[in-house]
Amino acid sequence: MIEHSLAQHIYKIEKFQDRGLAIYLSFRGKVTIQIIGIYEYANKTERRKCGKALTSWINEQITNAQKKHHIPLVMGDFNGVVNPKIDRVNSNLKKTETKILETLQYKGFQDCYRLINGRERKFTFYKQDLDHNRRPASRIDQIWILMDHANNLINAKIVDTEFSAFSDHNAMTININNRKYTNNKQYNKNRRHRRIKRL
Repeated sequence: MIEHSLAQHIYKIEKFQDRGLAIYLSFRGKVTIQIIGIYEYANKTERRKCGKALTSWINEQITNAQKKHHIPLVMGDFNGVVNPKIDRVNSNLKKTETKILETLQYKGFQDCYRLINGRERKFTFYKQDLDHNRRPASRIDQIWILMDHANNLINAKIVDTEFSAFSDHNAMTININNRKYTNNKQYNKNRRHRRIKRL
């Protein structure tokens, strides 16, 4: 969901089946933010069969955004992690688990949670044990930012949604300093031009 103050900036939406959504928001100063939301296949057999097309779609969306100097963010349920040793409970593996995550790393993206919190262990996905208690399992819900814009990242945290959304996933949230995007030369030039026209 996008709140009303931001929804008015949406000018284009692209979809990939029921697995991918790309939203384009336009702001003053010819600034465009691209938000890609994805839901990676959880079943490994299904991922091998259909995941390649989803990865290709994401790669194409990012490539087009970079060519047009848009600001891309990629978020969602990745059903995988980069470093299972710290992002899964009871795992000693260190290999990136999905092709999508490998693609993001290759494209120069960084995991927002790791940029802010280092190697701190916290999880987003929970399972129920035999006594129906909620137990942490992994941090498969993530937000990725292009390294060129990482210095505008203010905060990245995991929000408990057990009682607000009754979900087995907690929410991943970030805060970004938008001054670079609104207080830029093109924006100020356009604003001065409009002020002169009104005079």
